Amino acid sequence: MYYSGITTCDIANGTGVRVVLWCSGCSLHCPGCHNPEEQSFVYGLPFGELAMQTLIDSLAPSYVAGLTISGGHPLEDWNAPIVQEIITTVRAHFPKKTIWIYSGLTWEEIMKNDTYSAIIEQCDVLVDGRFELDKRDITLAFRGSINQRIIDIKQTLKQNKIVEVMK
Repeated sequence: MYYSGITTCDIANGTGVRVVLWCSGCSLHCPGCHNPEEQSFVYGLPFGELAMQTLIDSLAPSYVAGLTISGGHPLEDWNAPIVQEIITTVRAHFPKKTIWIYSGLTWEEIMKNDTYSAIIEQCDVLVDGRFELDKRDITLAFRGSINQRIIDIKQTLKQNKIVEVMK
């Protein structure tokens, strides 16, 4: 997997101060995408030990609420194994920090795929759905279009129905 960067102090991609990993590669090609350069699967640098250590070091301060994984598209088949490893490692080091993940797929699409659902189930919040330019709303928190949902993963799994964090 390639990544375009790691933002170590972010407040725009989830609640609280967050570390954001920007995965490269997305086959969805949503019109109006705000990260079009990250659609390339080889944009940026290969994710390796140094990047993992940067994530761990950046998550260590007590004021950091957690990790957000965005892109590009973290759940692309090319990215999924490394994203799974990242989540497992972060959970082992910081079990109380939250993990948000963005996907252009909907919850329903993700849950039909064993690999994707296994990744999602280790996270706390999913921002789902493709960006839709005709539904763009710049007043929304943490998403770009009104069709996208911010889903509480644990409560959704527990209640067996979509539980949104905010509308």
